[in-house]
Amino acid sequence: MSFFHEYFDDSGRKNLRSFSLPVNLKRFDKLGWMTTREDIDYIPEYLADVKHYPLLTRRQIRNLRKADKIEIQAGKIVEWKSGVKKKLA
Repeated sequence: MSFFHEYFDDSGRKNLRSFSLPVNLKRFDKLGWMTTREDIDYIPEYLADVKHYPLLTRRQIRNLRKADKIEIQAGKIVEWKSGVKKKLA
């Protein structure tokens, strides 16, 4: 739950609702996922399909506060600007 506060949409609504057990990405090594320049959509698709466990009850969800303005602003800070590619070593 240490990262729960970071999961909110543009209106500030907290949206983390479930989690999965850890996934060993080694299962994708034969597909060269770490070095390919191709899309690796199969990884987020797999992550969406694995069993997830609920974090909150309906009552807890109803009682969540929205992120405040400073949280929303902080969430928009990015490490890399769009269109700027990091040079690979």
